[in-house]
Amino acid sequence: MRDVVDPQTGEVIQGRDSSWDLIAFEHAFLECQKDLPAVIGKDAKNPHLKSRFTSLPKIVTIVKPILNNHGFSYSQGCCFSAFTETSTRCAYIDVYTDITHAETGLAKRAKLPVPMQKLDAQAAGSALKYGRRYTFLAALGIADGDEDDDGQAAMPRQITEDVNESPELAKLKQEMAKIKHATDLVAWAGEQKIKSRINGLSEGEAEMLRFAFRSLRDRLVKEAQEA
Repeated sequence: MRDVVDPQTGEVIQGRDSSWDLIAFEHAFLECQKDLPAVIGKDAKNPHLKSRFTSLPKIVTIVKPILNNHGFSYSQGCCFSAFTETSTRCAYIDVYTDITHAETGLAKRAKLPVPMQKLDAQAAGSALKYGRRYTFLAALGIADGDEDDDGQAAMPRQITEDVNESPELAKLKQEMAKIKHATDLVAWAGEQKIKSRINGLSEGEAEMLRFAFRSLRDRLVKEAQEA
């Protein structure tokens, strides 16, 4: 407990607790947001997809001085989530940005799990850079315009980029899309008749189905947690 100045009135209040820390943090962040841009334009280009995105250097150059002027700092990091069922092919890298208030020590975090379909340094670096950009913008409530797909280097393009969807793959994806619970989805994938149908797919088609399965499973798990 220590004395604190009420950010609304300037009055010195005896004995500080966590509620005053939160008030001071929110007030300082509000004042900071008034100086932050609502939108940061895209300045970089993905040559593979011919799409544009907002680069991390541009974000840092614009945002960091404003954060510091209002008593905030930022830090970014990542950790690897548990491997999925295809343990040699896919993992998630959890990327986060923390915005920390020097006076109160409080921080807010934006976190993004970025899927990796390859376990190599290039995919990890791509996923990390992608996550750093978007968690930074999300933590500060800054928009960058339309959505892009610059994170494509973390996706299974080598195997799937030339794959045409067969009728059997389409049927499997349609059946899967009708499932509403993660446990039912896992049970469906474990059925022997489903496994036999998957074994009849090409490698590229099977990879596409696995990616669709993981995306749906993660969405259903998240929806269950938020319910």
